[in-house]
Amino acid sequence: MWMGDLTCEVCRKERAVAVASSIAPISFAYGRQCLRNRAEPEWLIASMLEENGGLQGCNKWFLDCVGTYLRGKYLTVREYDRHRKLYGK
Repeated sequence: MWMGDLTCEVCRKERAVAVASSIAPISFAYGRQCLRNRAEPEWLIASMLEENGGLQGCNKWFLDCVGTYLRGKYLTVREYDRHRKLYGK
């Protein structure tokens, strides 16, 4: 599939190699590294944590299998939550 000039909607750096369904009912353009790291957009992870009342309200699969990309680094949901608590958004 030709992706044209699409950029990854997670890291906003890589050229997109696929458009795929997300953990929410929406699709995003993903770069190769973000796909490999099962990274979702930061705003989506933040909203899911808020909606579920933090880590304690999240399903195990979400905590174990999903992550995000923040400031040049891939983070698990737990690492992202810790970062938010230490530094704010």
